[in-house]
Amino acid sequence: MNESHTTFIRHFLEAASLKLEADAIQLETEFAKLPGWDSLALVSLMIMADLEYGKKITVGQVSSCKTIAELYELCAGQ
Repeated sequence: MNESHTTFIRHFLEAASLKLEADAIQLETEFAKLPGWDSLALVSLMIMADLEYGKKITVGQVSSCKTIAELYELCAGQ
């Protein structure tokens, strides 16, 4: 995991208001199984993607993702 992945995970946890440490999350982690993941976290993720990465993402796009790595590619990937 590189620094951009770590930064993304910190942004993700903060935006979704998940009370977890960044080092407890791996790229293979299934985000929907995280304690506290709900529809508010989803909307917060969409806002974070726009503000931090300049990407407008949809609920459908997030729903098609399963892992943190897939979210990273959706939000921060080129």
